[in-house]
Amino acid sequence: MYGHSGSTSRGFQCNFSLFQDINMGYVMFTNGSKGAMLAISPLTEFLITGKE
Repeated sequence: MYGHSGSTSRGFQCNFSLFQDINMGYVMFTNGSKGAMLAISPLTEFLITGKE
């Protein structure tokens, strides 16, 4: 997996992850200071594998 995240002083946060072996990835932008919490492992697993 390749990825990168970032934030601004106004609380905007972003994250991207790329899974080269399955040719899939996602980009997530938020406008809240807790946006990084969305990039946790269970969400990644759901988005990539569909497991709940």
